[in-house]
Amino acid sequence: MSTSSPPAVSDDPPADIETGLREPEKEVDARKAMIVNRVMEAYFLIYVVFFTGMVVYLAKVSKNWWRMGLSFLALLSIMIITFWMISQTRKLLVNFFATKRSIGTDSDVSTKLLASEK
Repeated sequence: MSTSSPPAVSDDPPADIETGLREPEKEVDARKAMIVNRVMEAYFLIYVVFFTGMVVYLAKVSKNWWRMGLSFLALLSIMIITFWMISQTRKLLVNFFATKRSIGTDSDVSTKLLASEK
C-alpha cells in the first residue's frame, strides 16, 4: 500500500491558458498605500464615534429597554456590515491607487483596441 501525498501548491501567479505567460507581479507604492490606509483608518474612527453617538442617543431617548435592544441589534448588524465593507474598500483602494502601472502593458485598453482594428 503506497501513500500518495497531495500535489504541491505553488505560490506562483497563475499562467494565462492561451499564451502560457505569467502575469507580472504588481508593485505597490508604499507611500500611496500608507496614505490610503491612514484615510481609511480615519474614516473607520469617525464611523465608530458616530455609531457610539447613535447608541448613546438611543439609550437616552428610549423608554422601553426591549425596543432599545431591538434597535441596538438592528444598528449592530448595519455596523458589522459596514466594518466588513470598510476592510474590502481598503483593499480595493490600495490595489487601485497604490499599484504601480507600467505604460503600454497588456492591461492598456487602447493597445488592445488598436490591435483588434488591424
